[in-house]
Amino acid sequence: MSNKVLEDKFYVALLDDLEKQKLVLPTLPEIALKIRDAVSDEDASAKEIATVISEDPAIAAQMIQVANSPLLRGSQKTETVDQAITRMGHTLVKSMVTTMAMEQIFQATHPITEKYMQSIWSQSTQVASIA
Repeated sequence: MSNKVLEDKFYVALLDDLEKQKLVLPTLPEIALKIRDAVSDEDASAKEIATVISEDPAIAAQMIQVANSPLLRGSQKTETVDQAITRMGHTLVKSMVTTMAMEQIFQATHPITEKYMQSIWSQSTQVASIA
């Protein structure tokens, strides 16, 4: 079966599900919402935000990794989540958490869906980078 035929079947099924209101779009994971709320609180300290972020070890590890990246690396290595938050700032932390949550949502199980999701993700990140 050609890619064009598969694409057509995918679009027909997607439109059918949308019309019948059978398509349920995922929401951000609860932890991402909690982190976003904590970061949005102007009175929240890095320690308080770190406590919320530490509930998800994967996000915590990525925060530390990004804080130690060549772009943000300081004279000392970042070893804790609250150090990473201080180095990165609330705005970058909030953006990263949203990005990580969206990336998890864009994990598809069907090969055709995965192909399109990856294409959309790639295009979206390029547009976001330019913006």
